[in-house]
Amino acid sequence: MNTAYKANTDIQKELTDAVNMFKRSTIAMDHLSPALEFVVLQTGAKMYGCHLLENHPQDPNGIHVPLEESMPRLTGTWGDLLFYHPQLDWLKQYAEDKAWSWCETRPDIIIGFVPNQNFYSLGTVLGIYLSLFRAVEGEGAECPFPGTEKSWAAKSNDSSSDMIARQTIHLSLTLPRDRKGEGFNVADAKNPESWSTKWPQLCRYFGLKGTGPNEAEGREVRKYIQEHLDAWKELEARYGLKKGIANSDLTFKGFEFFLLIQFDFDREYDMTKMYHTGFKEERTVMQAWGGVFDRMVDAGIIPPNVLN
Repeated sequence: MNTAYKANTDIQKELTDAVNMFKRSTIAMDHLSPALEFVVLQTGAKMYGCHLLENHPQDPNGIHVPLEESMPRLTGTWGDLLFYHPQLDWLKQYAEDKAWSWCETRPDIIIGFVPNQNFYSLGTVLGIYLSLFRAVEGEGAECPFPGTEKSWAAKSNDSSSDMIARQTIHLSLTLPRDRKGEGFNVADAKNPESWSTKWPQLCRYFGLKGTGPNEAEGREVRKYIQEHLDAWKELEARYGLKKGIANSDLTFKGFEFFLLIQFDFDREYDMTKMYHTGFKEERTVMQAWGGVFDRMVDAGIIPPNVLN
């Protein structure tokens, strides 16, 4: 599975780097491993234009919800700037006469955790936010969703890193050769959810009562963390947590605003194709998110007393 990626605010530079890294790593695997049988390119919901926010495609004859793999590519400028397209075009050509097969997987927001931080990790930042909220506001406090009424109700499918791995392994072991090069939506469950069902469950893990958004209050995750950094440093000292992660320069500050507030439209996946391959497993909200929070506790990122 190849997930080489280097984030960059320069879209053209990001495209060039992503394509070149993918080419080099794939060619190296092909040359060094005569036993290579399957290659997976992981793309994502940008294939459907979700990153375009209010400009996302809403064409009943083109890209529309539920999002399915057979829908057409983005076109025009946005299609030209999406590095998935040249990656896929190159892989299709390069693999044409190879003995090994390949497919493409398309997660939406990836729910996962790495101990050395991640440029974009909603699981990590919400684990820190909810731990801090409990420390400041107290156990049992009401914790409003830090978004809008529209983003609270918007439907989508989370893709936990564990489930992506399991579905990817399944595809690599079971896809027949004549299905070489197909794309597959990958996600935790067949049916979408919204923050209205997820947020109360996440808050409950931290001993809080999750409630709907209070737009008049205008609470934002990053702003709250910044305003209470002293309280977080006290938690670091009290529980021996790793220092500097709550406000790390390795995190793209503001991405949670993008994911929690600006993603205010339905973007649910059609998961029919994945589950028609014979894959049967599904994961609940807390099987996905709770596993991330558990690992954060084990890694000394958030305090252990948040568990209830």
